[in-house]
Amino acid sequence: MDVAMYELYRELKAKNILLTYCGAIAQESIEGIGDTVRKSLAAEEAEMSTSLTVFSIFIEQVQNILNYSAEKLVVNQEHENELRFGIVVVGREESGKFFVCCGNKVYHNDVAVLTQRLEELKRLNKDELKVLYKQQRRNSMSQEGKSAGLGLIEMARRASEPIEYSFELAEDDWYFFSIKVIVGK
Repeated sequence: MDVAMYELYRELKAKNILLTYCGAIAQESIEGIGDTVRKSLAAEEAEMSTSLTVFSIFIEQVQNILNYSAEKLVVNQEHENELRFGIVVVGREESGKFFVCCGNKVYHNDVAVLTQRLEELKRLNKDELKVLYKQQRRNSMSQEGKSAGLGLIEMARRASEPIEYSFELAEDDWYFFSIKVIVGK
């Protein structure tokens, strides 16, 4: 790898990227990165409500990487300690709205389920999303396991535009899942 990072730096600045993190993510790292997100938004003079929404979506997306990334490294099998890999980006559109994007590898058989879920969410209005969120929350409380898709619903509720997403073939059994949530007025 070329050690000269200036070109990448200039490209990220030109695209109004406030924060980029790519690599291994552990539960413990969220707090520090989250604090940086808050400070970056304050420096951008984001409204408090927008700042809280961006932060909330950032947390949801990092949690999705931690819970669902197919790329992982088990650090300590005795304590089931593992790192999950992905990328998260926070930036600002030319319109002034903020965005949070993340990406991670998913298994081939997850693509259809995620696509169906995201397309369903895109068809719902804010009131319908609120009702769905409450239903899913009640259902998840009666079942053990992961959050029953609450994170995706919550991101769709908080987004100011429909969620954007894509899947790119990464390797034989994996696709790279990317999601973008835009926030602001």
